[in-house]
Amino acid sequence: MHVRCLGILALASIKLMITLSYAAPVLRLRRVLRSLLSHFVVALCCWCNAVAAADFEAGALAYGRGEYAAAYAEWLPLARAGDSTAQFSIGMLYSEGHGVEVDYAEAASWYQRAAAQGVVAAQFTLGVMYAQGIGVPQDLVQSAKWYAQAAEQGDADAQFAFGLILSQGAGLARDTVQSVQWFRRAAIQGHGVAQASLGLMYTLGQGVAQDDVCAYGWFSLAAAGGSARAGEKRDELRAKMTAAQVQRGQSLGQLLARTGACELDAAPALVQKVRQRLRALGYSPGPVGKTTDALTTEAVMDFQRDVGLTPTGRVSEELLMLMNAHRKP
Repeated sequence: MHVRCLGILALASIKLMITLSYAAPVLRLRRVLRSLLSHFVVALCCWCNAVAAADFEAGALAYGRGEYAAAYAEWLPLARAGDSTAQFSIGMLYSEGHGVEVDYAEAASWYQRAAAQGVVAAQFTLGVMYAQGIGVPQDLVQSAKWYAQAAEQGDADAQFAFGLILSQGAGLARDTVQSVQWFRRAAIQGHGVAQASLGLMYTLGQGVAQDDVCAYGWFSLAAAGGSARAGEKRDELRAKMTAAQVQRGQSLGQLLARTGACELDAAPALVQKVRQRLRALGYSPGPVGKTTDALTTEAVMDFQRDVGLTPTGRVSEELLMLMNAHRKP
C-alpha cells in the first residue's frame, strides 16, 4: 500500500530549515487512513486463501456501504488469525470510530501487529502516531523507526518524512547528507514537497554543495507539479542568477525527475566503470545501464564522504581515478 501526499509537512521559509506544519493531529490521522481505503482491492491480490479473501472482500463491501459493524465482524477473526491486511483494517476502524468506539490505543496495537509483518501503511501510520502522541506516548525515536521502515520499502511519503527527521535531528542524530538522499528518493517518485525541499537544501548548502542552478531546477520541478510556494522560491532565486544559470536550471527538469542528479549524464562507458569500481569497493550503485541513477549517485556520495570529499554525486574521470587509487578497507 502506498500513501500519497498527506499535507502534514510543508516547506519552511528560506531562512529556516524544513519544519513540520502541524494541523489538528486527529483530523490529520483520519485523512491518512481514509486515503488508504482505495488500496483495499489491491490488498486482496496478496491473499492466498480463497475463503479468507472472500471474507475480507465481504468486509470491504460492507465498509463501502457504511455497514461498519458488519465489516468489523468479517475482519476481526482474520486479524486475530494473523492476517496483516485485516489487522491494519481493524486498526483503521478503531481510529475512525466506525463500528466501534474510537480507541486510538487499540488502533495502535493493531497497527503494531500489521507493521511488524511489513505492512507499509501501518508503519507509516505508526510514524504519525508516535510523532504526535496519538494512542501511544509521544516518542520521536519510535516515530523515526517506523518512518524508516516504510521508507526502506519505497514509500515516498515516508522517505520524505524520514529525510525531514534527519534534517532536524528529531529522534535521531542530525544528518543533512542522509536527509538529502532520502529527499531525493522521494523526489524522483514525484513527491512535490521533497522536490521543493531539495531546492531549499541546495540553496542553503545543507547536506550538499551550495548550487543555485540545481536549486532552481528542483524548485521548478516542484512548481510544475502545482506548488505555488516552490514557484515563489524559484522566482526569488532567479533574481540573483545569470541568464546562463537560469537557462541551465530550466534544462534540468527531466534529468532531475529521472535520476535526481543535477549533472548531465556522463559518458555511458565512464558510468559503467564507476559502477564496477563502486561495487569492488563495497558500495551499492544502481543496476547496469548507460546513465546515472539515484542509487549510483548515492553510492558516489557515500564514497566521496568516506574519503573526505564534498558529496556531490557527480561522475567524472577524476572520480574514477580516485576510486582506482583507493583500496577497500
